[in-house]
Amino acid sequence: MERVFYEDVFRALNRHGVRYLIVGGVAVNLLGVPRMTKDLDLMLDLGEGNVKLFLSAIKELGYRPRAPVALEEFADAGKREAWRRDKGAVVFTLNDPRDPLTQVDVFLDNPIDFNSAYEARQRLEAGDMTLSVISVEDLIRMKGRANRLQDKSDIAMLRKVQDEKRED
Repeated sequence: MERVFYEDVFRALNRHGVRYLIVGGVAVNLLGVPRMTKDLDLMLDLGEGNVKLFLSAIKELGYRPRAPVALEEFADAGKREAWRRDKGAVVFTLNDPRDPLTQVDVFLDNPIDFNSAYEARQRLEAGDMTLSVISVEDLIRMKGRANRLQDKSDIAMLRKVQDEKRED
């Protein structure tokens, strides 16, 4: 079997029981629109217990924050809010020191309601594991809020894929 992009991350998240959603460019690919992306964007249930599970999974893989902060600081909701307010940060970026091009971005504050998005998620089978991917509708909603040029392009292509599936 060909290696799944970020397979080690998905396996660790699943093994630790993390409630997560794949969003961003990787989700666009998984939902049927091929495009280049260099990072893995995740939305998490930001409840304290789930964040601790996430940190255990990421720590196990050896990922480290790109910013000069301790990994454990991500568990502190007050720190996440301060990073957003004082630094204008939107995501917490983690890198694999063995592969600097490998990057995971986790939202500091979810742009849409996590619980409803999690209920509507798509569960995609990839080999012997299941991936939690944001639904097409929720991804379009997220990308509409971001409103960057790439997001507009992704939305157009995702709608095209939706239309093609309806015709089948």
